[in-house]
Amino acid sequence: MKKSTGNTPDIHQSISPKPRIAAHFGRKVSHYGKYAIIQQKLLDNLLPSILKYGTPGRPWADFGCGNGDLEKKLLQNGWYGSMTGIDIAFDSLHFCIKKLSSETKWCCADAEQPPFRPATFEGLVAASMIQWTSRPDLTITTLASLIEPGGYFVFSLFTEDAFRELYETRKRHNLPIPAALYREEMVEPILHRLELTPLTIVPFSETVYFSSARELLRHLSSIGSTGTSSRPLTRRNLQKFCDDLENGFGTDKGVPLTYKALFGAARKGEG
Repeated sequence: MKKSTGNTPDIHQSISPKPRIAAHFGRKVSHYGKYAIIQQKLLDNLLPSILKYGTPGRPWADFGCGNGDLEKKLLQNGWYGSMTGIDIAFDSLHFCIKKLSSETKWCCADAEQPPFRPATFEGLVAASMIQWTSRPDLTITTLASLIEPGGYFVFSLFTEDAFRELYETRKRHNLPIPAALYREEMVEPILHRLELTPLTIVPFSETVYFSSARELLRHLSSIGSTGTSSRPLTRRNLQKFCDDLENGFGTDKGVPLTYKALFGAARKGEG
């Protein structure tokens, strides 16, 4: 495995072609809220920053809005800003339009090539989505350019050693890794390089246990987090994979899946 240079995560990743990513996440949108327990916890940790820094009536963007949980939570907490929910998956946006308040605007767009002018938003939210893009360094740079001077970047992202049990098993089976994970110590320098001064950066860690390897995989599939450019495993190879995952990491509590993340907020310079 090649060592990383600069700000590129030290991991080999194999991201699906973008249409496949959109379709994969879009198909799972109706189940996302039920299964994305960790993502919901991270989202709850972002709410105070958005409510604190958001100015009534000023434009904000939520990139990777998914099923619109953030927009729903903000309205429940008396949000008076102007939020645009943005996602690459049209099916996700269709779900949001049907289920949520019309007070939120919705836009189908690619975070790496967004259809907005620089400095469009007072604040921008990127919740648990950066690691799924093909070039996370480019994605962060692009998103930062959309924030006006003095505006805010509110984020969560999974970091190195997240999904450790699954990814180590994938490597042993020569399967690609579907996410690009930064080392924790890389994030603050990246923010400073983009003239984003960290206000808070908080580490998050939690291990979830499943009754079997197949249950673990079903859990991830239910939130659209298993898409890669590789072909699906045959039934025989899937069984070998599950056996390896259980034999390598199984405990009395079940088969673990470790989540590691950072969440926080940063302010863009006035210059």
